[in-house]
Amino acid sequence: MSTNLTEKVERYNEIGQVVRVTLRWRGKIFYLQMFFPGSKFPSRGEVETQVKKIYPDAVIMIHYASETQPNKPLIRVSEGTLKYGNYGNYVDGQKLEKQKEEKMKKVDYEKLTAMVTKEEVEEEKENPTFVQFMKRVDQLPEVTREAIKNCGDDPMIAKAALEISGIDK
Repeated sequence: MSTNLTEKVERYNEIGQVVRVTLRWRGKIFYLQMFFPGSKFPSRGEVETQVKKIYPDAVIMIHYASETQPNKPLIRVSEGTLKYGNYGNYVDGQKLEKQKEEKMKKVDYEKLTAMVTKEEVEEEKENPTFVQFMKRVDQLPEVTREAIKNCGDDPMIAKAALEISGIDK
């Protein structure tokens, strides 16, 4: 009993340059193998743009032409099909379309503070957790209380000061 297997095999051939790249990223050294389509050898800037898509803020130490090493991974670079690369890198010198920004609205802070009624402030002061919080703030040194007052009596700053001082709840 003989079984003949026939299998269709296609080989993918493309003209391009294989570039070995040595880079430093986050204190470690990496060695990459990248394929750039086209007949010309990529410039350092082109290699750097493509590497920074994978390793942002990487420093290219050296790049050189090389033979493909089949036992190592090969990164295939796109032919400029991306309009914008990651991290704001433009591919093939394309420009970002200008968008008109909306102007920021002016905020009247006096109106905002006037919106809080005296009744709301009184209700908050009657809240038992608020009363306990204020008693703890009163235990802070005078200098710290003055600093909190200079910051507009912000409760988050008072809370941070209490946590730093270590005053018990």
